[in-house]
Amino acid sequence: MITSGNFDLGPFQIDEKCVAFYDENGKIILESYAYENNFFRFNWHSSLEIMIVLRGRLKTCTERGMFDLEEDGVLIINPNIGHASMLKEQGTVTLVLHISKEFLEKLLGNVSLPYFDLYAMDGKTDMIADYVRSSVATLYYSLATEQYPSKMICFAEIFSLCSVLLSKCSNGVLSPKTTVLTRKQSKMLDAMMKMVNRRFRERISLSDIASLLNMNPSYASTFFKTHVGIGFYDYLTKKRTAYAAYKLNTTDDIVSDIAIDSGFGDAKALHAAFRKFFGMTPGEYRNRLEEAAMVNDANNVPRRYSLEDELVLQKINAYARSGASLISLLEDKKQRE
Repeated sequence: MITSGNFDLGPFQIDEKCVAFYDENGKIILESYAYENNFFRFNWHSSLEIMIVLRGRLKTCTERGMFDLEEDGVLIINPNIGHASMLKEQGTVTLVLHISKEFLEKLLGNVSLPYFDLYAMDGKTDMIADYVRSSVATLYYSLATEQYPSKMICFAEIFSLCSVLLSKCSNGVLSPKTTVLTRKQSKMLDAMMKMVNRRFRERISLSDIASLLNMNPSYASTFFKTHVGIGFYDYLTKKRTAYAAYKLNTTDDIVSDIAIDSGFGDAKALHAAFRKFFGMTPGEYRNRLEEAAMVNDANNVPRRYSLEDELVLQKINAYARSGASLISLLEDKKQRE
């Protein structure tokens, strides 16, 4: 295994349409795949996400606002930030890279990540966006080759990408993490997360969770926000909003019923959440889906592209050569030999 401090990097895993990198405990620390944006749904996760449009046009909504993306456009979405993609052109394909927040924090010395800010609408000259596209391509290629030298490249590229993001896409300030989870606290956090994820559609409160785990409510609130990265009720609202968006996308249920079924007190609360995350009402959200005939299938899963797809390979090769990436250097060296 490759080691950074006390952090071990485990094996690659590749299926036909996704490449991933795991830690020694089997948790995904990095994954990358290309998919067709034939859906419109709310999404959020605890990983840092880099989106690159390989073909077409879309509009991405986040809590920070609306971002139009065209071919070669780049957008960074920070951990725990809700986001949704609205298709503007049929056949739009996006390449994404997810890097675990916990992995990045450990990699940088057990620090709290700063807020990263990068948005390039298209492929027009932008040195930072060029580098990020090149770096993501290098990581994708390194994972896909599944060879030990490529594993070394992957690890080095993560360091390089982090350095650029810290110096060019943030204020560069790293705040030391003042607390590290003990084994007991880790089990407690896992129990909290499982309970919330299982019961978010019910009328639960932080006090309910704290009581079931024999915790002080005030301590439980601080503990949750410190180790999850967002407050308990913010997390709960996002879980409910994601489920409500899924129901709007895949059923004909009326909005008020969906609100209750998703855990909201009433339709007004669901409207407020949709206004915050999408800039529109649940009804408008559903109308967009129907008008564009983009309703998801029953599995609510976007179509992923094969690693050997012509478009994916063409773009990966172009990006890898567009900046000073390790793959570019290795390819140049190979050609000289």
